[in-house]
Amino acid sequence: MQTYVRFVFKPRVMAGILFLGTAAGCEHPTSTLGNSNAPASTSFAAATAWLPVGTKVPVGDSIFAAPEPYDPSKHGPLLLSPGSDRGANGVSAPRNFGSRNATEANPLPGDGDRGFYWDQITRPWYGAAAVYDVNMSLALPTVWSGTSTWVYAPTMLPPGGSCLEATQVYKRNAGGSTTGKFFGIWDFCESGTPGQFDVWESQDPAWHNKHVRTYQGKPTYSVSITTVNTGSTMGQCWYGSIYDYLAGGWVQKLSRCGFPTHYWAYTGWTMWESHFLMHSTFCPTLALPSIRSLDIVLYDPYTASPTPFTDYPSDLRQNGPKGSCWENGIYTFDSPVPGLSANSWRANTPNP
Repeated sequence: MQTYVRFVFKPRVMAGILFLGTAAGCEHPTSTLGNSNAPASTSFAAATAWLPVGTKVPVGDSIFAAPEPYDPSKHGPLLLSPGSDRGANGVSAPRNFGSRNATEANPLPGDGDRGFYWDQITRPWYGAAAVYDVNMSLALPTVWSGTSTWVYAPTMLPPGGSCLEATQVYKRNAGGSTTGKFFGIWDFCESGTPGQFDVWESQDPAWHNKHVRTYQGKPTYSVSITTVNTGSTMGQCWYGSIYDYLAGGWVQKLSRCGFPTHYWAYTGWTMWESHFLMHSTFCPTLALPSIRSLDIVLYDPYTASPTPFTDYPSDLRQNGPKGSCWENGIYTFDSPVPGLSANSWRANTPNP
């Protein structure tokens, strides 16, 4: 029998608008599926024709709209990931899905970055959501002898002191002949400095059946990171979730609380990153050589709705081109993506 523990909310009024925040402190409230009967968003969601939360999509079907971004103030609690551990008090225990050691998990510095930084200038944004491309045919070379190669793309960290960063990972081990594909959520708070992947899931057929559907011409999945607190988001609890098309709802993968150790304070990002991929004399052409992030939104506390990040230019700034392949123009970056909404980007390595 599955036991459920719900978020504890208390109403908060700011500028005449009702908000939902945590009842007290920075605990680990876990959550259940409150999605299927939840009301749809009435503003941006209606304008963009979101796939209603609660919608199930059979394996192999395409979708013509992205899932409505998860927001605790609208959709209520999340569906817990199967097999998650909870203590006697119902608090979610740390869940490590094959977390890696610090050297392997955090190859610094990166040799290539392209995307956007986010800040909390006009609003105390309390989360972010996006649709990620996933390219199962993408092949990474081994550029530096004896060194593994990583591409983190897309990767997303909400502004406001988020504990969690959701990342599509492509990795080729030193000496290996294949490129692994993984979904990861990095914990910046409870795993210390510099943090680690506390969610590390191989994107095998079972994973694809639950989370991947073709959207805008490519296989994609949808992710969300949010806090239930509005106003001051620093030092709060953050929840990482992914849409499950078989369950018909947003599934919580990880919750972490506290102050982040990433030293970026309130800054977040939506980004393409690589580690040991490019060389001053070599820019590899990747199989299926473009990666997109689509329908990127920030959670607006003043409207209680997902808002395209491009609507508030003072809250974003470009990062890059960083890395020889970006700097010399062999790799290119489009935002918006031609033919798609303004809140999208595409990293071309080197072709669309």
